[in-house]
Amino acid sequence: MTIAENDGRIELLGDGTEGPFTVDFKIDDKSEVLVQVGDDVKTVDIDYELDGIGNSTFDVIFLEPFPEINANIVVTRNQKAQNLSVYTPNEGQATVHERLNRDFDKVAKFNQMALEIFGRCLKFANKSLFRNVEVDDPINQRFSYYDAPSGKIKWGIVTSIGTLISPVPIIDGGTGVAAASLLALRDGIGLTKDSTGRAALDAAPNNASYLVVGAHGELTTERIVTAGSGISFVDGGAGQPFTISSTGTRGYKYGGQFTNNAADATNDIDITACECASDDVLAANRVLLVTPAMTKQLDAVWAAGSAAGGRIATEALADGTWFGYQFRRSGGSDDICFSQLLNPTLPDGGTKKRMLWVFLREGGIIVPLNHHIDTGFFERKTPLLGVNDPTPGILAKVGTLLGAPTGIALTALVNAFAGNATYVYLSSLATVDMAPSDTVAPLFTTGNGGTRSGSQARIRLDTSRQFRYRAGVDNPVRIVTLGWFFNDRNG
Repeated sequence: MTIAENDGRIELLGDGTEGPFTVDFKIDDKSEVLVQVGDDVKTVDIDYELDGIGNSTFDVIFLEPFPEINANIVVTRNQKAQNLSVYTPNEGQATVHERLNRDFDKVAKFNQMALEIFGRCLKFANKSLFRNVEVDDPINQRFSYYDAPSGKIKWGIVTSIGTLISPVPIIDGGTGVAAASLLALRDGIGLTKDSTGRAALDAAPNNASYLVVGAHGELTTERIVTAGSGISFVDGGAGQPFTISSTGTRGYKYGGQFTNNAADATNDIDITACECASDDVLAANRVLLVTPAMTKQLDAVWAAGSAAGGRIATEALADGTWFGYQFRRSGGSDDICFSQLLNPTLPDGGTKKRMLWVFLREGGIIVPLNHHIDTGFFERKTPLLGVNDPTPGILAKVGTLLGAPTGIALTALVNAFAGNATYVYLSSLATVDMAPSDTVAPLFTTGNGGTRSGSQARIRLDTSRQFRYRAGVDNPVRIVTLGWFFNDRNG
């Protein structure tokens, strides 16, 4: 015999070429092999050629189109069941020996093919006591089940029994005997009964970790979290369930664009629809605040809703820095209010809040602003000269940028001017004081070694809108306030 021990099957992956793909078992004729790519059985001499017939291994060489990269290629034996040779008396020993080897090889190849096929068949485990189980002819789109009396696998047909009643009886189609009601099922999935004892679909779950889906696919959030809150899914780790809680992601903010009202730009602000997470540090305390588009009035004390007052009642109408807050009322919809304090007492017993923006009132009117919501830049529609120093000297000076807010640290956008032959360096008070230079750090913000010059720059201001500027020559320094950045992503 010349057939090595083998399972008569090899699995390969296409590489987009013809091959060759080497197969490690022996065939003696091209009809003795089956080549399949994906679901397609290929034809020898049309889809592929064979090289090495009669050897211990052979190659499959594909003809165009070649198997795609990572296409599944399966090569198995396809040994034909046929009569063995007929032996005659006194036949020569050499001839008989060759034919015997060939015939034994055929038997070995056929057995390898059969074992490979049987290995892919469904079978009972060794411990099984079942024998001779038959399967009925399949019926399209039906469930299979084991029928003990007949010892067969049969195909079940599911039929409607009409309108469901409550409790719903479970009927065994074979015996017609009614079984248990849905009471156990209702309790098992965590539904509470309604007033008549039924497990209604809109009943609140016993376990707050369940999601309740409304008639149109929406989440009935009032069953799980308070109105207006969001839902967070917290991964409990490998093998653990998700935890559902009514918290907003820290720093989340969407909408809430500031616009001076066209009808009363002096006192009123238009705000687009807004949702954001409250500024609570602990996730367990955080809620999602949601307000529709509305107009609020700085010259009137706070009242709920749009076209109503926004100023907290305990604060007087005054020039200076104002903050806009979205907040949760003790009852009713979320709203927006204005305050000059960083930790105000919120109207209507409010407890949860988030600062949306900071704005100014100058000369008895709200400063007209363009709110670029994508960058958080509040642009003064009319720039203001913030610093005008004709004799700055050559040492560091602390400047106060007029036209910028106070109370919180912000970054301002400015136009800076330097006089003749002057370099000027603008810096934050939180950094090291350094002289301007055109060769070494920190270089300079504006200026040159010759004529006067100007440039645009950003300055980090402290809570008193102060910063540092330093000139290389005692020539004029002027700074114009263009606006400030406020994009509170940290809650």
